Amino acid sequence: LVELMVSMFLFLIIMGIVARYFAAANQAWRVTARKNEIYANARVALDLITRDLQSAMYSNSSIPGSGIYPFYHSSGTTSTGEWLCFISQTPLKPKGATSNLCEIRYSYVKSNQTVTGATGDIGEFWLMRSCTADNSSSTLYNFVLYPYIKTDGTTRTIDVYDIYQDSSSELWKRVISNVLELKFDCYIWDTSTQTYVLDVMQDHSTPTVRGSNFPQRIRVSLTVMDDASMAKYRTLRDRSDSSADDFMNSKKLTFTKTVYMNTKESF
Repeated sequence: LVELMVSMFLFLIIMGIVARYFAAANQAWRVTARKNEIYANARVALDLITRDLQSAMYSNSSIPGSGIYPFYHSSGTTSTGEWLCFISQTPLKPKGATSNLCEIRYSYVKSNQTVTGATGDIGEFWLMRSCTADNSSSTLYNFVLYPYIKTDGTTRTIDVYDIYQDSSSELWKRVISNVLELKFDCYIWDTSTQTYVLDVMQDHSTPTVRGSNFPQRIRVSLTVMDDASMAKYRTLRDRSDSSADDFMNSKKLTFTKTVYMNTKESF
């Protein structure tokens, strides 16, 4: 009887160690799966944004110092985060478009907000992309790509209207979910200091003669969470739980990628 009790005691100790091992392994697997999901989504989003930016059009004129620089960067609206809008040579164009030269927009939906999308309303925390192509109505374009040029024989004046007109373009389409923040830091080359400096781009929502130069470097920052953590965060937030923000900060990951645009001045 004593031998049996000793054996059972040893067996329970061994089973406890094995159970703790499997619990730790299971926890490690869940953490790895969560991070893999986040990494996969972030890679898709950043690769797409990078490809579009690397094929961006800098100016619609071959004449140095002429034309416009179709680029718009703003802090967003009440429902969306930062906006980035530009012209790009992209293979991911709308169905029926004949040209790859499209107007691209990026943004994301803020917490507790919705926006109108191409296939219905888009809820919070979605990264969005809009692509306006030559099969769209001409009134949808935010940029006027071909400025009016007047020549009087001795001087030339270039009049560009509606460099950026808000509230047009094709409707948003979803890219990835669980996006907590999307930021675009735009840098220009400062010839006096020979360094890149952060540039606050002008708001082109009103007609102007010419837009700001396209930045030479853009740093994209994307903050995301996995599905399970996002579901729990929403539950805590909706209950007004004070631990909601701490939980979000412990689960979110931020990825950054810098796209170098060189110093091109014309397309």
